[in-house]
Amino acid sequence: IHFMSKQLQDLGYVGGNFESEVIERDSISSTAFGTFAIPHAMKMHEIRTGINIMIAKEPIDWDGKKVELVMMLCFNINERYLFNELFEPISMILVDPDNLSKVLKTKNADEFIPAHRVQPAGGFIQNQELGSCNTLKRRFQLRRSEAVFRYAVA
Repeated sequence: IHFMSKQLQDLGYVGGNFESEVIERDSISSTAFGTFAIPHAMKMHEIRTGINIMIAKEPIDWDGKKVELVMMLCFNINERYLFNELFEPISMILVDPDNLSKVLKTKNADEFIPAHRVQPAGGFIQNQELGSCNTLKRRFQLRRSEAVFRYAVA
């Protein structure tokens, strides 16, 4: 959480309290789901909306779970509605082991985006793919030259 929060702060996405707010949120209920985690703050009042993605070379112990993928979300107050549009679809897609495996095999942002061309698990989101990343591209103005979408293998 510290590493990823610092990246977002250094890039001007979040303020100085973001890390402590993410830790506070995670202490209430873990944001780890099996081998992935989607940490975020409860207060969605950050400078800019963004997503910071990290695939760990070695699993991270996250409340007793071995997390390999971390997708840290931050939202500007004017775009906090996006949390509901993204959190559940991302969770439903990544809970499927085949989908998660595809994502974990990516080595950079160019590979990561097409890896999301997967079907959601359980049929909760019928005919919707995070895959084309239209939602992410539109909502986060996803461009390789921008730091809105941070991707790291660490």
